[in-house]
Amino acid sequence: MKVYAEVLTAPSADTPGTTILLHFDSKKYVFGQLSEGTQRAFMERHVRLNKVSNVFLTGPVQWSNTAGLAGLILALGEAHALDLPGGKQQGLSVHGGENLLYSLSTMRRFVFRTGMSLAVKELVPGLPEFRDENLVVRTLHILPSGMAGRARDGQDKKAFLGKAVNDMFCSDWNMNTFVDDVGAEEGVEPEHNPQLSTKLPPKGKTRPPWPASTIKSLPDTTPSTVAISYVVQLHEQRGKFLPALAKKLGIKPGPDFSKLTSGQSVTTAEGKVVNPEDVMEPSREGTGIAICDIPSLAYLPNFLAAAPEWENMETAQRTIGCFFWLTTGEVVGDPRYLAFVGKFPKSRHIISSADICPDRITFKGTAKSAVLLNSLDAELFSEPKLDCTPRRTVDPSKFEIAAPGLQWQIEPKWQLRTETVEPLFHQQEVVKSDGYKALAAVAEECRQNISAPEVSDLAGKEVEIFTLGTGSSLPSRHRNVSSTLVRIPEVGSMLLDCGEGTLGQLRRLFPQQGGAIEDILSDIKLIYVSHLHADHHLGCTSILSMKHSLQPNHPIFVLGPEVFYTWLNEYSSAEPEMAAVMANVVFIPSEDLESEALPRLLEALSLSKIETAPAIHCLSSFTVAFTFDLSDGTFKLSYSGDTRPNPAFVAIGKDSTVLIHEATFEDDMAAQARAKKHSTVGEALNVAREMGAGAVVLTHFSQRYPKIAAMSDGEEGANVVLAFDGARIRVRDMARFRALKRGLEVIYSEEEVAGGQQKE
Repeated sequence: MKVYAEVLTAPSADTPGTTILLHFDSKKYVFGQLSEGTQRAFMERHVRLNKVSNVFLTGPVQWSNTAGLAGLILALGEAHALDLPGGKQQGLSVHGGENLLYSLSTMRRFVFRTGMSLAVKELVPGLPEFRDENLVVRTLHILPSGMAGRARDGQDKKAFLGKAVNDMFCSDWNMNTFVDDVGAEEGVEPEHNPQLSTKLPPKGKTRPPWPASTIKSLPDTTPSTVAISYVVQLHEQRGKFLPALAKKLGIKPGPDFSKLTSGQSVTTAEGKVVNPEDVMEPSREGTGIAICDIPSLAYLPNFLAAAPEWENMETAQRTIGCFFWLTTGEVVGDPRYLAFVGKFPKSRHIISSADICPDRITFKGTAKSAVLLNSLDAELFSEPKLDCTPRRTVDPSKFEIAAPGLQWQIEPKWQLRTETVEPLFHQQEVVKSDGYKALAAVAEECRQNISAPEVSDLAGKEVEIFTLGTGSSLPSRHRNVSSTLVRIPEVGSMLLDCGEGTLGQLRRLFPQQGGAIEDILSDIKLIYVSHLHADHHLGCTSILSMKHSLQPNHPIFVLGPEVFYTWLNEYSSAEPEMAAVMANVVFIPSEDLESEALPRLLEALSLSKIETAPAIHCLSSFTVAFTFDLSDGTFKLSYSGDTRPNPAFVAIGKDSTVLIHEATFEDDMAAQARAKKHSTVGEALNVAREMGAGAVVLTHFSQRYPKIAAMSDGEEGANVVLAFDGARIRVRDMARFRALKRGLEVIYSEEEVAGGQQKE
């Protein structure tokens, strides 16, 4: 049997947290911090999820450790359903600290799946250790020094939250199930709501609501600062069967050999009883690993005093082959920590720290495309920013720095395997590739087609649009989920939607050295959220927290549906620092722009008007139009979010300078676009024509299309831009995109379709 622990993610701009996968022949176990980008990293590494049975979260239950949890649960549910006959679900258990149930429950309005077999277990002192056929997991509950724990949640609260989570993932709700509509008026036809299902229920009937969505509010909670760590130990390893000795004792090969190896005694023909231990090598004590999450120096004293794990130091020294340290450079340099490490000279110590690990490129597919795009037009496409040198040095005789692919083998013998580490991404390797050479001639031809920088006759010439995430629903190797940064020079910036990983995308675009990323974040004055689907807003919490750390006394405007603000407020109750963050949030509901805060927002961004209109997509989804008064004229920017072609949006977006419109499907998938309430490329371009928009940026492409979405020759206007992750589009450069079409086709001609067909 081979058993090993593998680092899947280490701290970087792409994946801020550390994730470890423990492999057995029959099962896999996930340990660590499920930060933003974790699900995409699994996809990038082609990690199969079908054997994952348990997820063990480390550290406190807070956004930096759990942001990727819901997405991973859904992905695991899909993997289990696909892998088992008849869609029967393999069970999944998620283990974590206090407030885990609450944090998941806050997502009830936008996370939903039926039929999963899911158990969510909050780990509190006094619970029995986890044990299955492979291992034992013991939990360490560590508080910061001098801080008391929060009051325990009562059974009623836990039951309420447990049911909410169960309704989110495990209900038997069905789109085709109907109940009597007790509120229907006789003879009155029900009015069709375009934001709901495309098909009305039978007369006198209605669909019951999604179970979890009926929960209006959650019980109050308080933040928990308990950090969870684990000691994992395999069961005793039975010794090797000795067939020669068994024969010598009179045992014939065959069924009796099998009985002895399975632990049963056998009687020989002479009547002699042979026990398994008579023909086996001595059993070996089970060994394992420790996953130690120490968020700051304040946690170190209580970790070192953690009983009973360190009381029997001799046993710990003998059984813990490797420590995975999820911590900070400050902890690693502390003499008390170094003294503890010195007590385990035979163990290996793997450090995973944001201020020690190099900023590796995790999403190599996107990075490769970015290098190729940059060679085509450096003005439109930036190379990804990275620094692959360790941020701090550690003693190599004592420590190994965590890196994706690094493995610690537990069975059959202890062994650190560095040859499995993922190679670093280097731009020069792409430059030397055949694809780059094939592109060179085409790139030169494209540059000649742009004899001089083309300056459009549109207002707002210097406005910049950075398409940070251009995919739909789920991230893929080539496209992250929705987010667009709009920079208005000498005025400020705004984010249009803010999907998971938005902060990481910004860090890859703007240098972290020299303060460029801090300047960009400080310049953001507004976050606009179109609707509550997870791919459009799960990056907001990280952005708001980072903004607060840079500008603790500056307001940040948030414009979006009221249910989004409800989620922010609910979630903030469970996060230690979020109360201060939320104190700076100035929220304006999309449903009602008569907010007292609206004049302040208009002034802050030199706006004369903001208009919203309901989208044709889901409940509480919106489209928006912003009108700016700039030095070179009136600049109007309209953004669709997710929607079907929408007359109300056309009306508020009339005479837009730039339209940013979703184009989820190509034109040959119009039926799917109607069913899922999205738009095709052709439909989006028709909206632009009806608006009289000066230019249009198409985005939010289905993950079916890692390459260029198809457009007919008649649709390729002078100011039509197909968005790619990391593109920088200045309004004055809109027309130049058309000259790059041939180069884009070369870049994506051989790209594989990553991840198959995903749900929109």
